[in-house]
Amino acid sequence: DIIGDAIYEHPTADVTNLVMDSSKNLIGVEYDADKPGQKWLVPELEDLYQRIGRVFKTKQNRILGTSSDRSVTLFWSGSGSDPGSYYLYYPQLKKIEQVLIPYNKIDPEKMVAMEPVKYQSRDGHMVPAYLTMPNGSKKTDLPTVILPHGGPFMRTSWRFDPWAQLLANRGYVVLQPNFRGSTGYGRDYVEKGYDQWGTGMIDDIDDGADWLIEQGIADKNKVCIMGASYGGYAALWGSIRQPEKYKCAISLNGVTDVRAMLKYDRKQFAARRYARKWEEKVAGEEKKDLEAISPVKQAARMKVPVLVAQGLRDTNVPKEQAYDFVKALDKAGFDKLEKIYFPKSGHDFANSADSTNFLKKSLQFLATHNPSAINSDPQAEDLKIEAKAPEEEKDEK
Repeated sequence: DIIGDAIYEHPTADVTNLVMDSSKNLIGVEYDADKPGQKWLVPELEDLYQRIGRVFKTKQNRILGTSSDRSVTLFWSGSGSDPGSYYLYYPQLKKIEQVLIPYNKIDPEKMVAMEPVKYQSRDGHMVPAYLTMPNGSKKTDLPTVILPHGGPFMRTSWRFDPWAQLLANRGYVVLQPNFRGSTGYGRDYVEKGYDQWGTGMIDDIDDGADWLIEQGIADKNKVCIMGASYGGYAALWGSIRQPEKYKCAISLNGVTDVRAMLKYDRKQFAARRYARKWEEKVAGEEKKDLEAISPVKQAARMKVPVLVAQGLRDTNVPKEQAYDFVKALDKAGFDKLEKIYFPKSGHDFANSADSTNFLKKSLQFLATHNPSAINSDPQAEDLKIEAKAPEEEKDEK
């Protein structure tokens, strides 16, 4: 079964990309550990990479290419508080020239650090996560937003995250857990998430909130949960499952009916065997009761304020997932719902206006239900929503 000797293996993280030269020779690898990095298998390139690292010590650096004679190197450098810039490095001249700043209106000096952390889950494994703390002298008993990633078989990486930075700027602690099933930490960690869609994965997320409270960082009475796609599902299901833990929930394009979602997904796979493997990862081989972990089927248990946002052109998580959940809440007499729909957007925002409006709406919602020292006025003029959400399209149901 072994093809050959290992060329490179990172001690804690998976290799995420292979770098080939023009002759298809392997010359480097990329990995995503606590902080992403590169390992060059050509000594000259590794030396260049290390030299860049000595100048940009606190950054994530990526060599993107070199001239054939190695006289000039193009590289990118960024961090959790810096969306990054592109540079040319002239090693013989000992000169580095900044050539492109894609997000030149963002001042990294005004952003805050994104720190890799780990905490222990209730069943004993270590959960890697990223913690973003707001500026200010107060570092205890702060309002908090738990921000689980989508997928769920993906991960959060150490990079500039606009949501985390915005929330921290408004006075919130932000925790982004790489719960069981997250990629990048080896096969065992991914497989630990199989059949744990609404159970073990959510346990890991909840344990992150508890850890922040135990550390004295988070105020136990001021924790909300927010996410998109699977993260949106986690926000809804986590707050239904333990309403005493979360003050509010925000879901963007979140799954609400797991069984209906699996049925929809079957049409997206090229072959039935791929759909079957996906279903086993979500529901397990024994086909568990999916209604028991579906927010739409448990809507009567929702007690905390919830914001539901949905792109109406979403082909990953169709709009019916949001519509049906809103109807279920209405049927249950739930009166703490806010909603906003985006007719032009899909699973990702189609334009900056939709993205901005979602974040403005989210900040207003948090200011109402989980105010911070900075974000405490839901009627603030600079948070005015520019577009109203359309009503559900009843003719399509």
